[in-house]
Amino acid sequence: MSILRRILSAALTLLLLAVPLTACSAEDAGEDTRPALSVWVLSEDYKTALERATAASLTSVDWRLEVEVVDTEQLYQLLDESRDSSMPLPDVFMLSPYELPLFVDTDITADLGALGISFDENRYYKYTVDAGTSSDGVLKAACYEPDPGLFFYRRSLAEFYLGTDDPIQIQDMISDWDGFYETASVIGSESHNDTRMVTGVDELMMAYLADVSLTADGALHIGEEAEGFMDYCQRMASEGLMLNAQQWSEAWVVGMSDPQSIFGYFSSGLGMENVLKPCAEGTIAGEGSYGDWAAVPGPAPYNWGGCWLSVHSGTDMPDAAALFIQYFTCEEEAMRTDSLISGSFSANRTVVDQIKFDPQFSESFLSAQNCYNLMAQTADGVTMGNLSEYDIVLRPLFAQCVSEYAFGQSTKEQALADFERRALSAYPELSGSAAAEQPAE
Repeated sequence: MSILRRILSAALTLLLLAVPLTACSAEDAGEDTRPALSVWVLSEDYKTALERATAASLTSVDWRLEVEVVDTEQLYQLLDESRDSSMPLPDVFMLSPYELPLFVDTDITADLGALGISFDENRYYKYTVDAGTSSDGVLKAACYEPDPGLFFYRRSLAEFYLGTDDPIQIQDMISDWDGFYETASVIGSESHNDTRMVTGVDELMMAYLADVSLTADGALHIGEEAEGFMDYCQRMASEGLMLNAQQWSEAWVVGMSDPQSIFGYFSSGLGMENVLKPCAEGTIAGEGSYGDWAAVPGPAPYNWGGCWLSVHSGTDMPDAAALFIQYFTCEEEAMRTDSLISGSFSANRTVVDQIKFDPQFSESFLSAQNCYNLMAQTADGVTMGNLSEYDIVLRPLFAQCVSEYAFGQSTKEQALADFERRALSAYPELSGSAAAEQPAE
């Protein structure tokens, strides 16, 4: 079994959300006899957006578009198996940022530069290019939609415990990790720990260790930042400033509508639309927690979600695939139109600067704050590209061990040993070197 296949197999056990596989019917294709450009995407929303834009603007091409929604689990399996089979394959496929390290260094993904696609980093957020570039400098994935992270907090709780709900003042309080802890301490003290700063280790890790890999030179590696994260979580947990709730758990979701239990969440524009809003238990200000939220950049820049587009190296329609990706990731007018219609954040900072103050981005959920402009502020500081193909599995394993240490279920040394044991069980090939740096006494 190849290393990629082992990685994919291990990753399947950690995937929590799946999207059903759908296919375009013969009726959808009509009598169009042009060759089909097959595109695999991660959700129905992306399918709708790509089909809408293609139908509106790419009208004179000599191919037709077939878009399928393929859940992440099937994507891994099908793409890995594609090198050894004659099964139908996509010409273009979509990857979330967490899967990029799995594919940009493989022969599954085509060299986009060889297909005529390139990016001027002065016009694009640098991390969107870095994340799609292989370790030897080859562009393998083009960013269709980045998703810069923010910190979302409850205005009513901020006003009550901190004396203000003003985003500028709140950002000043939590602009670094020391300030974040100090603010959490004030909220904990004033609320008698009835209000926790965050729900748990999982989401805190997204921002704290945004681009920190847990491997180095083919071995497990707990460096200074990762070890510092362990101690930070232990301090937050031991003082009752953080809830012990896993992401996607009932307790994690309940805090989004509960009037007091959770002060804030690390999330993003897509997270706001797809998670925070639906879980607010309201659709207008005054219902549930709807309208009682604000957003700030928080203590550290990071990216949460979004997607990148790659060309399958086995495509027999390379020119059409390149044109398709070029249209959605390089043509500024098309990108601007798409962002204004869908609200999606653009990887092109020129496009973002042109539209970030558009009135449509005023969010009633955030009491009229402009989330798009906030993401623009964050995106300039995001870095991506340091994670390895192993981190998709290792990071959740590490979060689990950190949580056990933080909430008193193990010592720090035991947590590190447990992480090493679990990690090497998933990836025995990493066992040849020192697995983890033990902290100095």
